[in-house]
Amino acid sequence: MRTYKGRKMLIAVTATAAVTALLLSGCGAVQKESGSGTPSASPQVSPQTTPETSSEPNASPEPLNKQSVESVIYSVDEQSMELTERKDIIEYSDETELISNAMDALKADPEAGSVSLWKNVPVHSVKLAEGIVQIDISITDEARVGAEGESRMLESLQKTMFQYSFVEGIEVYIDGEKSDSMLGHMGLDYPMVRE
Repeated sequence: MRTYKGRKMLIAVTATAAVTALLLSGCGAVQKESGSGTPSASPQVSPQTTPETSSEPNASPEPLNKQSVESVIYSVDEQSMELTERKDIIEYSDETELISNAMDALKADPEAGSVSLWKNVPVHSVKLAEGIVQIDISITDEARVGAEGESRMLESLQKTMFQYSFVEGIEVYIDGEKSDSMLGHMGLDYPMVRE
């Protein structure tokens, strides 16, 4: 009877030790306290999450290297005869984004008394390759502004883009294709270069 009682006692002690070990280890998550060398109970385990950088649920973090530059954006007076200038602060993280944001500013509504001839021109893409700005656009009926207007459109584009020293040339593509002319009046060079 003594061996039976000893086995029963051994099983009870082993079971108690196993339960205690599981409770202390947090279901297997054991961590060592710094310096002590003995395991301690770990804090409650929660799912891994990426730290949020904004309180908005879908906000993407702002790049750390954002810069801004004051740029001159060109439009025309209400009679589409003379170029007008406005200063705009353009934020960017690289030269391609600067060019793209400058194009957005060129299309934006200017101050009272001026008109953006690029406002009704859909821009499909703006790229920068080895100093050449490549702009792919479509021409809508609203964008057709005659020979004088086309001349001012190209002039405003060139003056806006060539203010940046890294821009060596500009190429305008119509629906992804090279074209002899943007609106049928003025010839397009590939690339247009500084004068």
